[in-house]
Amino acid sequence: MDQYPSLQTAVWIYDIDEHMIRWANEAALKWWQAKCVESLNQRDFAKNTSDAVKQALAGYQERFDQGNVICDVWQFSPLGVNKQAFCQFSGYQYIDEAGLKHKTMLVEATPLETLSPAIESQSAIIIASIDESGQLLSCNPPFKETFGKQIKHIEDITVSIAHNDTATELSESGSQIWLQRVRQAKGDVNKLELLLQTMRGERWFQVQFSAPKLQTDSLRYLLHLTDIDERKANELNLIEQTRSDVLTGALNRKGLRYELEKCIDRDKAFHVFYIDLDGFKMINDSLGHSTGDLVLHDTARRLESLSLTKGLISRFGGDEFIVAITSDLSQAEQEHVASQIVQVLSEPFSGEQENLLLISASVGLAAYPKDANTLDDVVRYADAAMYRSKQLGKKRWTKYEKGMENAILRKSLVAQYLSSAIDNNELRLYYQPILDTSIDQIFSFEALLRWEHHELGYVNPQEAISVAEDIGMIEKLENWVIKTALSDLKKLRRATSSNASMSINISALHIESDGLASYLQSQLREYALHSTDLIVEITESTLLSNLDNKNSAIDTLTERGIKIAIDDFGTGYSSLAYLHNIDASIVKIDKAFLSEKSGCNLTLSAIKTLIHALNLRPLIEGVETQEMADMCKEIGIELQQGYWHCRPQALDWYVDKSLEN
Repeated sequence: MDQYPSLQTAVWIYDIDEHMIRWANEAALKWWQAKCVESLNQRDFAKNTSDAVKQALAGYQERFDQGNVICDVWQFSPLGVNKQAFCQFSGYQYIDEAGLKHKTMLVEATPLETLSPAIESQSAIIIASIDESGQLLSCNPPFKETFGKQIKHIEDITVSIAHNDTATELSESGSQIWLQRVRQAKGDVNKLELLLQTMRGERWFQVQFSAPKLQTDSLRYLLHLTDIDERKANELNLIEQTRSDVLTGALNRKGLRYELEKCIDRDKAFHVFYIDLDGFKMINDSLGHSTGDLVLHDTARRLESLSLTKGLISRFGGDEFIVAITSDLSQAEQEHVASQIVQVLSEPFSGEQENLLLISASVGLAAYPKDANTLDDVVRYADAAMYRSKQLGKKRWTKYEKGMENAILRKSLVAQYLSSAIDNNELRLYYQPILDTSIDQIFSFEALLRWEHHELGYVNPQEAISVAEDIGMIEKLENWVIKTALSDLKKLRRATSSNASMSINISALHIESDGLASYLQSQLREYALHSTDLIVEITESTLLSNLDNKNSAIDTLTERGIKIAIDDFGTGYSSLAYLHNIDASIVKIDKAFLSEKSGCNLTLSAIKTLIHALNLRPLIEGVETQEMADMCKEIGIELQQGYWHCRPQALDWYVDKSLEN
């Protein structure tokens, strides 16, 4: 040992079997407060060494036999004074004066206060031994200092266990979860991360456990505990960030999946309320993403304000949210929650300029395990129910029924095939004439989309348009309609001997796009048509931004001479606002006012008077009988459209008809 006497590091040789120090350098004698090695040899270390420490040292000996070196912070108590040192332990064969060989441990100890702050901040190794039931058998002084002297069982200090990179709340007998894993170790060294109750509050520890082979009547499990609270707090914070939506603070898709899969693991029922914001896309596209972000943030806050018991709130993607209730709800409770969601999300939102934004919510509900046995299916079924709410008119909730998911499948197929429908020449336009009954002449044709697919069959125009909006294809689709309709107009005029205009429905998303006006004019020029030959129809219920702005999209069209018709008048929420703020030419009265109920003529007469007072022309759609046509003409509504006058027909039909005549 000639190389150690002059070192400042305390070095000694400890005989694990005999519980004695066989040799020490000068620094070690000072550390142990001993005058000489002989006096240190006489100390009884077995007396004040706990069984847990003895068991730990026996485990060290096994590792030394494998050639391992162990480094850790230990606490020692020379003459009752607690000291901590960073130690390196290694196996050493000591030969005494009689020439006998002893398996010992070489200890190199550096006082903690002399090291760098990073090492100095480490706490002394905490050691304890337990039996198979979790009863505390023995521990070292740092264990008592950390957890208290009254601890009898690991249940007394266990709060939760880390599982799959995060914390899992334990039940009252939760310590049995990791006790079972300790027993399954069978002597191997294993590690767990546990949140434990200390004298300083709850802290995270890494617990290394093993069952060394000792000559005891019962198996003792040795625990090495290392404080990892700061590192674990940072880790959990990062995990929380990966499971949360940055914009709203709600759970993201990953976070919701984690929470609900825990319910499935425990066979615990839950309900999923799938939410889609009606009208959000147009607000986001027309008013900007900053306004859209405000709406999404406010949506999360409104859902939180419901204070739902055992409720999880997730922004599932885009403008879709999920509220999950992790308990079994009665039918009445399900209806109450769904109604609350629809109500709170259908109140006006405030934009950046404090302007009111009108949005509603469509909600679908599905339950585990009643409706499905997997999380993906429960969410898919709730989505299908939400889609059904949209089909029924939006601003409502629908409970999942078997087969609803087929509508989602169809929507997916429509989206898949629509992208190639134009290129494959699958789309057609039909034209329905609008008659001016005062002169018995065709006033205009309305272009109506038709799509017959070999697999999907007939695809409803509204279905195709809705999907086109969802997949960002609405401009391409409607530009095709514009080009085709304007190219057919002169042929229709010749076939019908009229000077009719062409009326084309344009979606709100397309109206707000920058290139629409230029595209319309380029197509009018290409087919040698005038601006007055085109009528753009917009729905009354469509929310358009900046109606009072002279630079609005609608004003841009009217300034270029293109006529505007307001469609479905009387079915939206802002009829008078549109009539006063849009420089329209025609107001199309919805066919709902042509009911068989008595008094409809009085209603129509009042609507006609209002429209005429604003210097606009009324147009009634849905005229299906001679009586309807005569009544509307008598009231003064001369522009009429409906099956009584003519069904929508392809261009060839009009051409063939003219040839017959």
